[in-house]
Amino acid sequence: MLHKRIRYTLRLGIAPGQWQIAVHPPNSPAVEKPFRGNKQEAESAARSMIDTWLKSHADQRPKVQSDPLPLDEFNDAKADRSALDPHKGVG
Repeated sequence: MLHKRIRYTLRLGIAPGQWQIAVHPPNSPAVEKPFRGNKQEAESAARSMIDTWLKSHADQRPKVQSDPLPLDEFNDAKADRSALDPHKGVG
């Protein structure tokens, strides 16, 4: 599962309500923690662990490109692809 581009896993323990949370930050060893509660609480705890890790490692936060392709370039690329459509103009 992902939260803010950081992968985490939840493993169910032997007894009901036991979980093992593992957070896998980029370029860092996994952080694991036992947890007791239901699945939704374990997911919330994992997201909280990630938020805490991101705050303490702000310089290692994964880069997010907000707009991968400007709109005018997107439209140009889309027009170029439509010119290659073998079904265009048939019919």
